[in-house]
Amino acid sequence: MTFDRLRARADRVNQTCRLGDLLQDYGYAVVHDAYREQQFACELHGADNKPSARFYPETNSTYCWVCQKTRDP
Repeated sequence: MTFDRLRARADRVNQTCRLGDLLQDYGYAVVHDAYREQQFACELHGADNKPSARFYPETNSTYCWVCQKTRDP
């Protein structure tokens, strides 16, 4: 598969999957708000009891301040 086709596929996934809804479906306590970021506990770096990650609806992405990683669908 060519890079252009992979990029087009990734763009389609990012446009059609609402990451905030997916996070809620998987049990993350993210309050859906279309106008500002929402914090939640990131379990990807180990046990986390504090809301160290944020969901940004305008970019459909998350950022964890502990992992220092950006994620999208």
